[in-house]
Amino acid sequence: MKVRFFLFLFLFTNVCRGQLTPLNYKKDSLATLFDVKKFKKYNEDGEYEFYKEDSIAILQFIDEKGYIEWIFPKKSNIKTCNFFTKKGDIYRKVHYFQNFPIGKEYLFKKGKVYKQIDHDKDYKISIEDLQRIILQTFEVDIYFSKRDTPYYMEITRGSAEVYPKDWRYIYTIRFNILAEEELVHRIYYIDASSGNFLYKDEYGTQEDFFGRAKDLPKEKTAIPLRHYTKFEPL
Repeated sequence: MKVRFFLFLFLFTNVCRGQLTPLNYKKDSLATLFDVKKFKKYNEDGEYEFYKEDSIAILQFIDEKGYIEWIFPKKSNIKTCNFFTKKGDIYRKVHYFQNFPIGKEYLFKKGKVYKQIDHDKDYKISIEDLQRIILQTFEVDIYFSKRDTPYYMEITRGSAEVYPKDWRYIYTIRFNILAEEELVHRIYYIDASSGNFLYKDEYGTQEDFFGRAKDLPKEKTAIPLRHYTKFEPL
């Protein structure tokens, strides 16, 4: 089941790239229902995939507590995950950008919100701010990277020791060129309070045996190099 889910997620994310309008997750409706009868009728091996009229893809499956529903809007790579009891009552709602939660997470009892978790509270630089920073620096839109780009982009965030005894909340943006093995990559580190680039790490860009470093996004402003790792082919 997990393999099928991640394959669905990968294919849908790639199909939806190049669209125009991101999901406004901050104004997402909290009124969510789960149709248990419909799921029991149409599911195959505990999973049900379908599309709504507005081209939103829905993936539902069974878990230990009840049901999980992933919602993938066609014009956004921000996705929503809803959790339901076995009776179909919602008890949790989370929005994700790539693989980390953003915005407010809602916990429910009897259909009403009783607790909110703010996943953005430690990040003065929002996902929307990050989008503008990356767009200005690399001409890459983190919402709508084109499907046919030669590189893979991964974004994460969290707390890290950026300098000795200096811990900060940061975003990391990783651009990879992959083949049978990783050929080259650059990783950029952005302070989540100021929005400033701290530095970058590189792998294999100087040797560039396969001539692929040129396919990585170009910096409009030079960013200092912290670590370099030499490429050693197998």
